[in-house]
Amino acid sequence: MVWITEALALGLIAGGLGAHLFAKLFPQFSLGMVGTTIVGVAGGGALSHLLFSTMPLVENASDKLSFPGAITHVVVGGIGGALLTAIIGKFKPRTA
Repeated sequence: MVWITEALALGLIAGGLGAHLFAKLFPQFSLGMVGTTIVGVAGGGALSHLLFSTMPLVENASDKLSFPGAITHVVVGGIGGALLTAIIGKFKPRTA
């Protein structure tokens, strides 16, 4: 189960990148550099872990992370980071 650490790291990194990409495309949801990073990492890690803990058949039974599995973790992590950034950014207080 060594691949779990690698998969979680991929989800965390992709979550941060996905959140920053989303914040650049939609600046009204931006939480600042640090806020977007924290929320993106949390969202990417959470969605990546949630998806693959409920769907273990996506990964192979070996001790290695497969290439399609790694790509899936990156995509899911990026989506999770962007999604949580959108949710938190929607409810952040607006300044005049």
